[in-house]
Amino acid sequence: MKTTKMVFIALSCLLLSTGCAQDNTKTKAEKQGWHLSMQSYTFHLFSVTEALDKTEELGLRFIEIYPGQKMGPDFGDLVFGYDLSSEDQERLRVLAASKGVKIISSGVWTAKTEEWEPIFAFAKNMGMEFISAEPGRDDWDIEIVTK
Repeated sequence: MKTTKMVFIALSCLLLSTGCAQDNTKTKAEKQGWHLSMQSYTFHLFSVTEALDKTEELGLRFIEIYPGQKMGPDFGDLVFGYDLSSEDQERLRVLAASKGVKIISSGVWTAKTEEWEPIFAFAKNMGMEFISAEPGRDDWDIEIVTK
């Protein structure tokens, strides 16, 4: 038992000492070309603003926010989704940027046919790179054109 503890302590010290000498401007994942992202549903008991705080605390720079998550006290009763006003979208982008976090994605979207266009327009306006979606089979062939 004591040997196991000693090995654990020795390995922990080794990992900590090697980590201090490395360039900390990029995470290990980013150095490998990966962009790890938090899915805000991990924090579904919290608001979007709290999820951004927790993402920052974890040292992650990207987040995917799920539709319907409560925005937080500074946004009143609003929830995250395509019906956020342009002003609220801008406030959210600024808030995320102030924490060093980019809203890279949103999802998982399950929507009616007529909702896909506003969803894609919202994602484009928010500067998202992609969305996660589970469209109904009837929607697989629709074409969305965002302006």
